[in-house]
Amino acid sequence: MIVDSARGDDAPIVVREQAHVNSWWKGGGTRSLTGSLQLTRETLLTHDKKDRRTAAFLTWSHTGSHRGQTASTKKIRHALSIKKKPKGHRTIRVPLERCYAVHRTNHSILPAVYRGSSPSDGGGSMSLPASLALKHIAPIEDIGDAGQFADKLAQTTQALQQEEKPDGAEQADVTLHLVTVFGLRQNGLRSRHRAWTFAFPNDATATAWTLWLRQEIYGQDGMPPRQRLLAILNPFGGTRSATRIYRQIVEPMAQLAGVTMTLVETERSKHATEFVHALDLSLYDGLISISGDGLYHEIVVGGRKDWDVACQFPIGIVPAGSGNAMAVSVDQPTPELAMAAALCAADHMHACSLGDVRPMDIMAITSLASREVYYAHEMVTWSLVADIDIEADRYRWAGPARFTMSAVWRMLSLRQYKARIHYLPNDKQPASGHSEHADAASTALPSNRPPLKYTRFCHEGEIAAATPPALPDGWHSYEGPVAHFIASSLPWISPDTYIAPTAGISSGHIDLVWLAKPDHALQLLPVLADDGRGDYLKSPHTQWHQVRAVILEPLGRVRDPQLQGIMDVDGELVSCESLAIECLPGLARMIVPRWLDEAKVARRT
Repeated sequence: MIVDSARGDDAPIVVREQAHVNSWWKGGGTRSLTGSLQLTRETLLTHDKKDRRTAAFLTWSHTGSHRGQTASTKKIRHALSIKKKPKGHRTIRVPLERCYAVHRTNHSILPAVYRGSSPSDGGGSMSLPASLALKHIAPIEDIGDAGQFADKLAQTTQALQQEEKPDGAEQADVTLHLVTVFGLRQNGLRSRHRAWTFAFPNDATATAWTLWLRQEIYGQDGMPPRQRLLAILNPFGGTRSATRIYRQIVEPMAQLAGVTMTLVETERSKHATEFVHALDLSLYDGLISISGDGLYHEIVVGGRKDWDVACQFPIGIVPAGSGNAMAVSVDQPTPELAMAAALCAADHMHACSLGDVRPMDIMAITSLASREVYYAHEMVTWSLVADIDIEADRYRWAGPARFTMSAVWRMLSLRQYKARIHYLPNDKQPASGHSEHADAASTALPSNRPPLKYTRFCHEGEIAAATPPALPDGWHSYEGPVAHFIASSLPWISPDTYIAPTAGISSGHIDLVWLAKPDHALQLLPVLADDGRGDYLKSPHTQWHQVRAVILEPLGRVRDPQLQGIMDVDGELVSCESLAIECLPGLARMIVPRWLDEAKVARRT
């Protein structure tokens, strides 16, 4: 039954409704309850209450009847005076934006999913890994392209109208027509794979709901927008779990969604950069990196000649490293959530599609000594955080705990540095007096590089001293002690290290934070143990600015200026030298989940 519902200001829109649908399976799938099923669309506010988004929900509500309990069972209960414990109103609410596949399924899925004792959320759903779900999928007709999907939907709708019975008529055996929705439940940084199974009155109804739900998840074509995905993984990165994650999570989920995967394993450092540099992008619809932030960095900085075309190619990340800052900052902290977003990502925002492809800021980094330009997507750090990040590699066997171990050791033996920092605030524009150099600066840059806007003056003149030319108007400068320096485009630089409240993948600026000389090492604890409120930024020793560009000139350690310290770009060790860093807003394209609320992820208050 299709319902056209009038909508209030924030009232859910009831798109479709179906009575006599069985679910809430008990007793290993042998018993179920009968209820009504609704497909609704709702308008949700973002965390900061500034934006709205539309999300689809599948809601099943118990109507009081049941199946599977015989009359003899009732007599035994009465004879033994066993009173059935009263139970509340049972409801299953499935957020379709975290679902990635819908299939007609065999009876074998019931004992596989709802086996043993009831799960914590009752008989609504239970964990079923995608690798185990494949054998329960019923064979269905190959839909083909978008046009064939539309024809199939029209034929099914016509058959459904012919088979509909008036209310009160005898229903067919509902257990013969199962539809299972595969998705995820998220709880903070954790998630679990879920399977929700519904039994419909007849075959036509079950097929129609399967097609309708696919439209809600994938868009009007009813198929994943990206049919060919390339996966690049580093089998030795992080905790060396990338290969297992691909075999047990990524590949089975892609098979459930009907997406073709191609796997490439890196064999050495910079292998991903070399591979992407020569890759024929027309062979694939998207690329996903299965590793930590290091491999993603290698992919993003590929340095192709057709950079303007390559920048439009969507790239996603499946966390399989130790830090996983990028995945955490886009609210896909587990491989399952990241893969669900990649399978349903669309270039154009559908009404209720799961994934999305959004612009991502890139930082262009210029070496003042060699004028070489390279790129970063996450952060540039020097002093404290760089020391912790790079020196943590000696504890790589400890997984994510290696950063905590390295931080404790560095706090006990704190290093003091000096530096000159120049920055252009986000509300400033370059002085008009320097616009005359725009053409000359652009021609001086390599043709296969995106043009620079705010740091072009650093490419003027001959390569000599590693110092910037005269600064344009609008720039600010600082010279003095520095215990902690970071230029970041992400709010989180690890799952438990919060750095910048206003940062985001497309914020259009760089969050610049540095800490002058603290009175004692304990004043650095809030930097490394912030709970997401950004309180450490209120310290009188902390400088925090949103900038378009920044120039860092390390002057070495206070006690020994010859020791320049460690410099870290996206978790990778680079030569410690004077750098000019500029934000290139929206240069790249990243696959992110449709449920991404950057205000919530960044904990803006």
